[in-house]
Amino acid sequence: MDALILSCGTGGGHNAAGNAVTEELRRRGHQAAMFNPYTLHSEHLADRIDNFYIKAVQKAPAAFGAVYSAGQLYRRLPFRSPVYFANYGMVPVMEEYLARNHVDVIISTHLFPAEILTCMKQKGIHIPKTIFIATDYTCIPFTEETDCDAYVIPSEQLKQEFINRGMPGEKLYALGIPVSRRFSQKETRQDACRRQGLDPDKRYILAAGGSMGGGSIKKVIQTLANEAAKRRNTELIVICGSNKKLYDEVKRYNLPAVTVVGFTSDMAGYMKAADLFVTKPGGLSSTEAAVYGIPIVHVAAIPGCETYNARFFSGYGMSRFCHTSNSELADALKILDSETECETMIRNQRKLIRPDAAEQISALAERMVLSSQKAAVMNMGVCTGCGGACKGCSGEESGSDTSGCEPARGERAESLREDPGDFRCAGDLCDGKQHAHGRAERHPSGRRRLCYKTIPASCSDRADRCGAQADSGERTGEGVVCAAGI
Repeated sequence: MDALILSCGTGGGHNAAGNAVTEELRRRGHQAAMFNPYTLHSEHLADRIDNFYIKAVQKAPAAFGAVYSAGQLYRRLPFRSPVYFANYGMVPVMEEYLARNHVDVIISTHLFPAEILTCMKQKGIHIPKTIFIATDYTCIPFTEETDCDAYVIPSEQLKQEFINRGMPGEKLYALGIPVSRRFSQKETRQDACRRQGLDPDKRYILAAGGSMGGGSIKKVIQTLANEAAKRRNTELIVICGSNKKLYDEVKRYNLPAVTVVGFTSDMAGYMKAADLFVTKPGGLSSTEAAVYGIPIVHVAAIPGCETYNARFFSGYGMSRFCHTSNSELADALKILDSETECETMIRNQRKLIRPDAAEQISALAERMVLSSQKAAVMNMGVCTGCGGACKGCSGEESGSDTSGCEPARGERAESLREDPGDFRCAGDLCDGKQHAHGRAERHPSGRRRLCYKTIPASCSDRADRCGAQADSGERTGEGVVCAAGI
């Protein structure tokens, strides 16, 4: 199976989800490519879109929240959003990519690629099966105007919300948000501490502002540092993400018992070494923490989807949600002293958050592709005139004679193997005078080639395009000799 994963860098969560699915698909033996679709137009455009979002969140979170609220109001109107029309210009470049590359399924972890694919469908362009993965614990604005074949949502508890927003219930799959396998892999706290160069005899509060290090996280860090200093044998680890300005500022504070880290690809390692996770309520970072199983305190939520994430987690007892006042945050840190509350929170996380989302999404993709291939066989895989009874269509020696059959494009059921995307009907390369159905195999060079049961003599002038199989089934050379001449 050839899978294409589309994401955007407007926050690390979308890419992290895409990477988790890509990792799992490759582990299962599939081909998987992941990229930002705007790079098909230019790297400059992709960077502009990503940086605009990140700077808005870091410098003007209130304004970002106002835009989100405006989107909530706009979605009530009976026509398409500006987001849809803004992505319409990407249709030609995406269409060109799909024409040049074989893809069985497209998985989107961001709204923007889903809008591009929807625009293509609206124009009548045939595209592979599509899956959209929601990476927040709410139905974000304009998800309902997209047209994907399946929608993966974080939890069964959110299904009614998506339906109320106009999403078809039969397309919703509550499989969870995919995270890297590293978060579910077993490792003792002592080993994780040693791997990170930390003292396993100390208690650690891990603070993160998400991959962008945004929001009012600076105030949170100062409060946490003060509270940690009051506690015996307790230190603070601050993950600043890609926000270099935040990293430099916290380093300048020179706070005692505080370790400052910039962007890290080993968030799982730090979580396994920590006793408490204090974070902005990003959909991915919260899911990663719950998959591992660590007490969570949500702070500094950016107005919009992060607020919904925090409400969902705290509402089901999977986190504490507080603002940044000193007294409220200090009170939340008391969870460190309550083993019962910590155990209850982790138990609630394990009840609701699926650690196997990437595996389940990959399995869904496999089923969708196989179903699509079988449908193609049923609809297209026979000769017109024989009804599927001739030798080439049925694969039976007792089948009717092929003369008079007009080859139809498509696949035969017998041609479907482990990777059905590698096979197609040979009829589209035949001159149409005789039946020449067969099966295509992937050439070592990456090109496709065809193996024919019967090759008309008239195709001998296309030796470079003909198959690699004689009537007896014996292979010949490198697959460039026409079977008609054997």
